[in-house]
Amino acid sequence: MRSTQGSVLWLILAIGVAADGCLELHPPRVVVRHGDLVSVNCTVSTDHSAMGWTAPVDDVPITPGVQFLTWRVESLRIWDLMPLCYANRPGKPQCKERLSVTVYKPPDSVSVSSMDSTDSMVEGSQYQLKCEIQNIAPVQSLTVKWYKGDKLVHEDRDYVTEDGKSDREKEPVSVSSTLLITANRTDDKVQYTCEAELDLGPEGPQPPLAVKSTPLRVTVHYSPYFLGAKTETYSVYKGDEVRLPCTAEGNPPPVYAWSTPGSLEKHHNGSVFISSTLLPGTYTCTASNRLGEDSKQFVIQHKPSAADGCLELHPPRVVVRHGDPVSVNCTVSTDHSGMGWAAPVDDVPITPGVQFLTWRVESLRIWYLRPLCFANRPGKPQCKERLSVTVYKPPDSVSVSSMDSTDSMVEGSQYQLKCEIQNIAPVQNLTVKWYKGDTLVHEDRDYVTEDRKSDREKEPVSVSSTLLITPSRADDKVQYTCEAELDLGPEGPQPPLAVKSTPLRVTVHYSPYFLGAKTVTYSVYKGDEVRLPCTAEGNPPPVYAWSTPGSLEKHHDGSVFISSTLLPGTYTCTASNRLGEDSKQFVIQHKPSAADGCLELHPPRVVVRHGDPVSVNCTVSTDHSGMGWAAPVDEVPITPGVQFLTWRVESLTIWDLKPLCYANRPGKAQCKERLSVTVYKLPDSVSVSSVNSTDSMVEGSQYQLKCEIQNIAPVQNLTVKWYKGDTLVHEDRDYVIEDKKPVSVSSTLLITANRTDDKVQYTCEAELDLGPEGPQPPLAVKSTPLSITVHYSPYFLGAKTVTVYKGDEVRLTCTAEGNPPPVYAWSTPGSLEKHHNGSVFISSTLLPGTYTCTASNRLGEDSKQFIIEHKPSDNTIYIIITLGLLVPVVLIITCSVLMWKSRQTH
Repeated sequence: MRSTQGSVLWLILAIGVAADGCLELHPPRVVVRHGDLVSVNCTVSTDHSAMGWTAPVDDVPITPGVQFLTWRVESLRIWDLMPLCYANRPGKPQCKERLSVTVYKPPDSVSVSSMDSTDSMVEGSQYQLKCEIQNIAPVQSLTVKWYKGDKLVHEDRDYVTEDGKSDREKEPVSVSSTLLITANRTDDKVQYTCEAELDLGPEGPQPPLAVKSTPLRVTVHYSPYFLGAKTETYSVYKGDEVRLPCTAEGNPPPVYAWSTPGSLEKHHNGSVFISSTLLPGTYTCTASNRLGEDSKQFVIQHKPSAADGCLELHPPRVVVRHGDPVSVNCTVSTDHSGMGWAAPVDDVPITPGVQFLTWRVESLRIWYLRPLCFANRPGKPQCKERLSVTVYKPPDSVSVSSMDSTDSMVEGSQYQLKCEIQNIAPVQNLTVKWYKGDTLVHEDRDYVTEDRKSDREKEPVSVSSTLLITPSRADDKVQYTCEAELDLGPEGPQPPLAVKSTPLRVTVHYSPYFLGAKTVTYSVYKGDEVRLPCTAEGNPPPVYAWSTPGSLEKHHDGSVFISSTLLPGTYTCTASNRLGEDSKQFVIQHKPSAADGCLELHPPRVVVRHGDPVSVNCTVSTDHSGMGWAAPVDEVPITPGVQFLTWRVESLTIWDLKPLCYANRPGKAQCKERLSVTVYKLPDSVSVSSVNSTDSMVEGSQYQLKCEIQNIAPVQNLTVKWYKGDTLVHEDRDYVIEDKKPVSVSSTLLITANRTDDKVQYTCEAELDLGPEGPQPPLAVKSTPLSITVHYSPYFLGAKTVTVYKGDEVRLTCTAEGNPPPVYAWSTPGSLEKHHNGSVFISSTLLPGTYTCTASNRLGEDSKQFIIEHKPSDNTIYIIITLGLLVPVVLIITCSVLMWKSRQTH
């Protein structure tokens, strides 16, 4: 394509040389953006009688007595032209020099999509990506570049033009390019973009003009696989707690099943198997999803025990919630002189003459312990069996938020979501699961522990997990949740204990785009009412501007253009927001009229409120035998000898009418001109209510709001606008009703309640946009606001743990946010019972220890801890200071005496 372009340019230059180069152009070639100014000088270097420019626009007439002449166009709007500068020489060939002009236009839009109509790809399969480039010129200079991430992977100059247009077309065309890819697991979450580059040579923009698409993020589904060794061996003592971690890569996230020695049945126990009762043998973990599976084996070997297993525990391992009771029996199977339990709490002293002994704790509050049952055998090793105890605690709270401190996200940008899990134990058994809607999208076991605590910590810790997302327009209004799952093995709760966060609903902002064809053609008779609907998807909701034939100025007339006075030509609607714009064109063609436009109406279209007066003049521009008005009300009979006739109604109460002005011409077709009349009526009422018949909403649940509009006309011109506070959040125009009479309609808005929405007011507005002949600005009637009440579980702002030094009187303030307002309960050191003492605890007799305040309502609870420590008294401080000063003095005196004695000796 480039070589052909070069040949054409060479041919043009060759033609210019025929006249011995007596003319010179400055510059010799121009590249100009469509609609911009262009100016070129032509200089003659020989005697001549006159010179001039021939061009399809703003040509310069032949002019004598000048040495140069300028061709200048203020706004170049012709696509294919080659202006000619010429000079006449008496008796010699005419001098000629043709100017090479390239008129270019950047594309309206560049977009990339998958041609396979699927949200995800399967590893190993082939897929076609399509790059669509709308209205670019000249197409000969276009290169389509494909990027995978930041890497250029393909360049395309063999693209496909739409509508069967030639690739030599000078006017704007729409083209597409395709890229064939084979999906691989390493491509999951990769972003593909395409770029339209116009390389217009050295005279064009530098670097070459390039417009890039919004990235397309691909999701690749692949079967699970394990990293590292497929077989691991563990040598342990019988009764030791063993943790078998089995985490595979896979998309969708795999589910896990375990087969154990002596059992072919698979148990679905999650990705971590924890037990202290594992028999020797091979434990097989299988990770699977719908695309396949992979397995990993763990070989358990028992180390020999010196006591030959003379003690047995029932049960051999316990999982107990912090604060709950626990009870375990120890049975001896050999002669002994006494047996007992050694434990940090409620140990059992050595007891002779029994075959079993029970260790029992009414409320277990120690996080890390391994009680030991023992039996003494005279002359033999002591029997010992250690009990594996796991103490767990569900989290105080699980919450998800955006780390980017923004209420909305921009399509194609990256954002981090953070899941915060407060005070959970033991953290080793925690899996954080991320959901997009109801779909599991990520599992995390590499979370971050706060306060630099170890991830082997047995006591409660607070942890966080992050999820990196690149939102697309399809993600707008999607809800993300995270879930903290404690998988404590077969001895723990089944199914595993899980606490889910309140959903985080994301708002994605994206540039407007039109669905369907970008160019629509209407063939109408002159005077027909035409409705041009221009509704684009976009967030924030787009604003609309129209450019009309003969006018470069854009008019902000809303998303619907209605008129009966449209001239033939192209009407361009541009939808824009702060992120970009998209355009749609409407081509109006007039059908030929038999009467050749011999009548003219003033005004040609009327918009009148129901019951108001209306008056229109009809003027005839040809000979006639009589003229009149045919109408369903106040028609005007045929009247000879007049040049105009008025149709007048004092109070128009008919909804659907198109009065006809006519004039009879002997021997010729009757002149006819039909008047476009729009009769409108404001709604009797506009009201908003909740469809769900409830006085309050629960956070995280979805609700429908309904806007009811009573008796409005014409409904075809209605737009319903929804506001949250003062912010426009939705527009609704889908009313497919042909009736011109007043009708009652409704619009619904789906919302997901959030605690930040409590006391927010929603309103809806009925707007009648009746075109330029109607009221300006468009008529609008707003509803009374609906104030919503959102109920949500309590939560504390700020730190969850506060240290207080005891003075004379201590005031512990515990105030949580919540709706309904929370009630408060306190647990104090040495007491498990909760006391309902309100949100403030005041006392001058508080013992040192931890005081826990729990705020609760019917939706949940949250806790805050106050640690009381005794402040040292003034006497204590005085003693410490005195000792601090006295000790150095004593040391100095002692050293001096020793040195003096040493000298005396020597």
